[in-house]
This record gives sequence, C-alpha cells and structure tokens, in this order.
Amino acid sequence: MPSKAIVGSAACGATALLMSACATHVTAPEPAEIPATLPEPDTTEPAKQDSEGAMPVEDGAEPEPQAVLFTPDESLKLCPTLGVSNRPATDADGYVTDFAPFARVTETVLLAIVPVNGACLSSGMGPRGEKLHKGIDLQTRPASMVHAAAAGTVREAGYRDDYGFQVVLDHGDDVFTRYAHLQGFEEGISVGATIDFGTPLGLMGNTASYYIPIHLHYEILVGNYDTPADSFGLAPIDPFDYRLLDAFEE
Repeated sequence: MPSKAIVGSAACGATALLMSACATHVTAPEPAEIPATLPEPDTTEPAKQDSEGAMPVEDGAEPEPQAVLFTPDESLKLCPTLGVSNRPATDADGYVTDFAPFARVTETVLLAIVPVNGACLSSGMGPRGEKLHKGIDLQTRPASMVHAAAAGTVREAGYRDDYGFQVVLDHGDDVFTRYAHLQGFEEGISVGATIDFGTPLGLMGNTASYYIPIHLHYEILVGNYDTPADSFGLAPIDPFDYRLLDAFEE
C-alpha cells in the first residue's frame, strides 16, 4: 500500500499557458503622451533583499516562524534495510497496519504521528538495550524537513549532547512533542514562539556528541512541565497505542 500524496497545482501553469485554453488575448494600449516636464528621478536607495528575495528583518525584530502547507503521509513503512526494534504490527509488505496520520491524545489535542513526509520507521518506542527508547525514529534520504505535529508554543530549542539540536513544543492540555537530532533550526524557532500546525522546525540530521545516522527522533510526552526536570519530567507515550484518526474526520 504505497503512501498517498496530495499535490496542488495552478490551473494555468507555465506549460499550460502555451495551450489555447489558457491563453489570454490582450490589445496593446495606445502609447502615452510624453509630458512637457519630467519628474525628478528617485535617488532613494532601495531596500536590499537577501539571496532568496526576502526582505531583511529590522534590527532587534524577532522573525516569526512561518507555517506551510503540510499533509502527513497516509501510510508508514518500516525501513527495509534495517533491523527495526520495537516494531509495530505490519503487513506482508512492511507497512504499519491500522495506521492513520493523526492520533487523539486528549479531547483538545490531535497530533500528527509522522511529522515529516516520505519517511520510513527505523525504530519504535520501547526497551532498547538497558534503556527505554522514549520515541520513534524516522529516516529519509535525503534529509527532509521536520514539521510541527500540531499548533503550540516552543518550550525548548537548543543543543544537548544526547539529543543534539532539539525542539520541544507545548500543545496545551499537558501534551508536548520533542524533535531531536535536527541539523539546526528554521528562522523564528526560539523559546516562546507561537507556531501553527505544519510549521517547519528544521531538517532532520545527526547532531549529538556521538555518531548516529541522519534521522528524526520524535517523542509524544504528557504531564506537568513545570518541575525542575522540565521536559525530562514528562512521561513518554507510544503513538501507536492511541486511537488513530483519519485526517479528514475532524
């Protein structure tokens, strides 16, 4: 069962404009008369743009994180060349059975199970060696953008030797998500920022104080954040243990 994709396109794109159905016939206007006196030229230096055409942020202004259209994949497959620990139930082709893009964690919080497109599952949640693996691991080749699994507020955004560059989001109702081993952070991702569902957080990476493959470590956490342990005082939950909902039920 291959993953489904939702692709949007303009009705008359660059190629379609060559077709008669999209062509527009315009009558050339009459040339304007040249005035007797011309206005003085504007010698004001235009504002400089960056290499991508974006206007610079004024000094001292904090950039706002920008949400983008993000549609989670409708299926999830195990990474075919890896021995996947704590693997959920799968069909004969390696796809996770009874999978849907979202999980209802509380009455008010609906989270994307896989906050990245085109990923395979390289590890589930559960015991791994002598420790508890508190989330799921997802991989893509090449590395893909990681998105916010739901709207929320950034509680943590920084580097740790064990998690590398990591972001923790507060979704309200004592529900949180962690995104670890990122290559870095997208513009505007900083503590206190309010973000929407689908906001890009950063590319998956392999940041940590030890060697790891490029991947995303993703955790769903519940509990009281306001303790001395912060996010490490929260309880991890397995996303595959929760009732999964189709994206269009809501």
